[in-house]
Amino acid sequence: MFKRIMFEHLVFVYGTLKRSEPNHHLIQPGSAAGQSILVGAGQTKNKFPLVIATKYNIPHLLDAVGTGSFVAGEIYSVDQSMLENLDVLEGIPKHYQRRTESILLQESLLTEPSTELKPNTLLNCWIYVCGNFKEELLQLPFLT
Repeated sequence: MFKRIMFEHLVFVYGTLKRSEPNHHLIQPGSAAGQSILVGAGQTKNKFPLVIATKYNIPHLLDAVGTGSFVAGEIYSVDQSMLENLDVLEGIPKHYQRRTESILLQESLLTEPSTELKPNTLLNCWIYVCGNFKEELLQLPFLT
């Protein structure tokens, strides 16, 4: 793993866990859910349909690789406890599935980024995707 990443997992978040979003407190450094470090801004290497669905306006990244847009988000380094708590939040495996995807690091926000974490580096990150979705969700507007 990289010298400046303290924890064993990289996670890419694109919705309510991002800074300034309602669930950010669950992943921010110092959370009771576990440990985390904000690595930086990223974007999916592959296109995905990101839609706002349900009456609660929750972003859903649909498991339809190649459809939609490149999705922007944030990359966090998290410990095992944080990853397990994120799995609970995301409703694994009923609502979402967690798998690795290539994420392009666009901007490192680490105070002393290592040479491995420079912009335009591809990182393998955990990402939460909605696999069991109704086909009509593909008719909604796609977001980035």
